[in-house]
Amino acid sequence: MFVKAGAIIPTQQVVQYTDQAPIDPLTLTAYPAKTGSALYYEDDGHTFEYEQGAFFKRTIVQTTSERSTELVIGKAAGSYTPPDRSIIVQFVDMGAEPREVLIGGKKISKVEASKLRSLKVGWSYDGEKKVVMVKTSEQPSEIVVEVQR
Repeated sequence: MFVKAGAIIPTQQVVQYTDQAPIDPLTLTAYPAKTGSALYYEDDGHTFEYEQGAFFKRTIVQTTSERSTELVIGKAAGSYTPPDRSIIVQFVDMGAEPREVLIGGKKISKVEASKLRSLKVGWSYDGEKKVVMVKTSEQPSEIVVEVQR
């Protein structure tokens, strides 16, 4: 697969049809670049209420410097509220294990990759794939995830 540097691609678990299960977790895969952005949009998938503002929309911005990579998931817009869920941010092509990972400026704990899905918050690093995975919960306010080298 070819992906433009700076792209942020949202994905969900595999389902056979849209009503099978709510999106949980929402996975955001960030491909490194100095800057990149995406717009995430979701609605109830059934009605035309999105025309009256019943949607969920967020701007996602990634910035990378020599010292860190930061992903800012902007404040939610619209009146639709998705079901409670987790967010997993995957930072690909990370050459080395991070020094630390912060969410909202607060350091979070490193965990084994196999345990990450069962926890509410944490991070892991896959040295073979060079991927940092960070897990947190969805919230309507801004979410800032920072990976420090």
